[in-house]
Amino acid sequence: MIKRQALLLTTLAATFSMTPAMAETAGTWTLGVGAGYVEPDSDNGTVNTGSSAFGLLGVDIDSDVRPTITGEYFVAD
Repeated sequence: MIKRQALLLTTLAATFSMTPAMAETAGTWTLGVGAGYVEPDSDNGTVNTGSSAFGLLGVDIDSDVRPTITGEYFVAD
């Protein structure tokens, strides 16, 4: 019963959050601003740099949030 309610709630949320498709005309530029979040898996090995001993280098990567900017140019309708 709980799974059915969760499915119904998810379906309703998806239905009401959809926006109509908006076509752009050729020659239009759009700009988007947002945030990107990266959460890499740990202990995935090494990165091959080709310049260090045996071509391997240990890398420590942390999770992070960064601003993102996107641009689009439409060449056709």
